[in-house]
Amino acid sequence: MKKLICLLAAAALLVCCALPAFAEASGVSRADYTITAYSVDATLHENNTVTQTERITVDFAVPSRGIYRVLPVALWVEKDTADGPQEMAYRARVRDLAVTGEGQTAGAPVETDTEDGFYSIRIGDEDTWLTGVQTYELTFTYDIGDDRVAAYDELFYSLNGGRWDAPIEDFRFSFTFEKPLTQEQKGALALYSGSYGGKGNEAGVSGAWDGNTFSGAAGRTLYPGEAVTLYARLPEGYFTGERMAPVWVFWAFAGAGALLAAYTLLRALSARRRAPVVTPECTPPDGVSSAEVGYIIDNSADDRDILSLILWFASKGYLAVEGWEEDLRLVRKKGLPAGSPEYQTVFFDALFPAGRTVCQLHSLEPAFYEALQKAKLSLSAHFTGERALYRPGSAGRALALGAGCAVLWGAAGLSCGAFITGASVGLGLLSGVLLLLFGLLLYAAAERWQFSGRGARIGWGTGVGLCAAASAGLAYGAALYALTPLWAVLGSYLLALLACLAAPRIAQPTEYRLEMAGRLLGLRKFIEESELPRIRALAAENPEYFYDVLPYASVFGLEEEWAGRFDGMAVPPPVWYGCSDMTVWNVIWFSHMMHHSVDHSMTQLQQTVAQQSGGSSGGGGSFGGSGGGFSGGGFGGGGGGRW
Repeated sequence: MKKLICLLAAAALLVCCALPAFAEASGVSRADYTITAYSVDATLHENNTVTQTERITVDFAVPSRGIYRVLPVALWVEKDTADGPQEMAYRARVRDLAVTGEGQTAGAPVETDTEDGFYSIRIGDEDTWLTGVQTYELTFTYDIGDDRVAAYDELFYSLNGGRWDAPIEDFRFSFTFEKPLTQEQKGALALYSGSYGGKGNEAGVSGAWDGNTFSGAAGRTLYPGEAVTLYARLPEGYFTGERMAPVWVFWAFAGAGALLAAYTLLRALSARRRAPVVTPECTPPDGVSSAEVGYIIDNSADDRDILSLILWFASKGYLAVEGWEEDLRLVRKKGLPAGSPEYQTVFFDALFPAGRTVCQLHSLEPAFYEALQKAKLSLSAHFTGERALYRPGSAGRALALGAGCAVLWGAAGLSCGAFITGASVGLGLLSGVLLLLFGLLLYAAAERWQFSGRGARIGWGTGVGLCAAASAGLAYGAALYALTPLWAVLGSYLLALLACLAAPRIAQPTEYRLEMAGRLLGLRKFIEESELPRIRALAAENPEYFYDVLPYASVFGLEEEWAGRFDGMAVPPPVWYGCSDMTVWNVIWFSHMMHHSVDHSMTQLQQTVAQQSGGSSGGGGSFGGSGGGFSGGGFGGGGGGRW
């Protein structure tokens, strides 16, 4: 029995020793400082702002730099609306801040910041430590703004807030109503005190009226987390001239977006967009290089378009190809004829710079990559005048109108909640970004659709559809947080979406593009669907037929399909290709080898260029509560501490 008593005593001693250490580890000890006196003198103005002066006396038991005060500026409050109780978001403002002190705190530095839905005030010098009794006086205006409830006005205001981490030994307040109240309204004023959410007067706060001023004091010490809150249901119209939520920003962007969308739809509906007439073709168009074909089919200059010129130059006798795989070499045979397009001369000179006659594909220099980019720009510039693919200004107009509608919707979407909640801003902005991406993808898909295979069309359709669905979902989410009518938000989005859908029709192709598209569609169809007897006849007439068409099949992305048409046929090597071992020849192997070698060389080159260039090519506060008020809820309040 004695042993048991000794064990229990030892355990109790260990617990007692551990408690202080645990309390210290849990954060700032409540004994670090005490608020010995806290007085509030506040006035509620007719425009629903509160001018508040706080005199706070603290006793620092440990060295401290000063105090900080936080006030909620982003919060949710439950209101009684025509549709029943509803959580409503608000964005308050703090202005006209003035801080004074006495003795050591006089002239102390003040820093303010707004983060995570709170406006914070930090008083004190980082290099100055204080102990003992210190007094601070803060004056500020707390702008609540319009309550957006048509049935009534309301005072729901916490005088000190429940976020203080030290006890308040003596709390007093004086609250003046600038606009007089009736006796009935004075009698209906409710006072709550205690922990957050309480509906009673736990701290025994007493109060009395003197004219339009309600004054009182706490009957006991307010412990950390306890607050004093006033609540009064006031008649509609009590507040006048309140700061209104800036919903006009949404209406401005939505109105501009609706006008632009209507104009875009009218232009698209009135456009007479002709479709190309597909003609049967079995040979490439005369005088049109493979690079030009690559540009015509998608209105874009790509690496593949320019690189296809290697095979095209070879088929024209300007160069020869030797070796295989990683040892592939290009040998210059003759120069390009005078008057050749600039993109051809730029690329040819990049293959054989400074009089060289041999180009090792596996050891291309960074200068070649720069020349490739220049050649692509030159290829784009080649399609002007009589070779222009679209009527002047029509393609740019289509792109600009669609993008403009998406951007205006994004601006309307992010402002539909009057910038009160981060959710409405974020959802609206993301919806606008995705709608813009949708419009750009749709425009690109429209350019490439005719010349795309089934797999590519599925890819384009999936990308466009996902962007549209995600954008629509985000738009609906933004509408749920909007301060503007739901129909206005969703209607604005729908108009922008329809405008983006219709905008590509505004781009009017020229006669040149219609003619070339018809011929190239015929050639593509022949490459994909031609019958073997027809191919045999063409190969018999021209032994180089396979190789003459190969660069064009390359820009179509149909090298494998074209080579597959000749599988099993005795197709001799081209006159411009030489290799040490050509005992077994197969066009499928040759096509794959050429594609792999060029692709591998470009990948290595891009990695080299990337290495040389040093790279590779808030939520609001949770203050608020149910209708009728409670301790710690509503506007104002907040809290503070030492630092």
